Amino acid sequence: MSKSLKGISFCFIATILYATKYVCAAIYGAQTPLEGGFGASTFQKWLEFVGDQPLAFASVALLVGVIYLVLAEVEAFKQKK
Repeated sequence: MSKSLKGISFCFIATILYATKYVCAAIYGAQTPLEGGFGASTFQKWLEFVGDQPLAFASVALLVGVIYLVLAEVEAFKQKK
């Protein structure tokens, strides 16, 4: 597998992990009846319930993906010289 394909894969994984936080919060909120209705404050509560772990893993995956993409471009540039 080439480095550019690995970089794109890690960026895609980062996107999925980033979206997971919001999808999980929406699923939790949809399954729980609330007396005050559903708004920004209740969604914020569910986001806090999900935590920051998906965002941390997404940041790491994005960093690794960008590093792979940069390395692939540097190698391609060196081969052309």
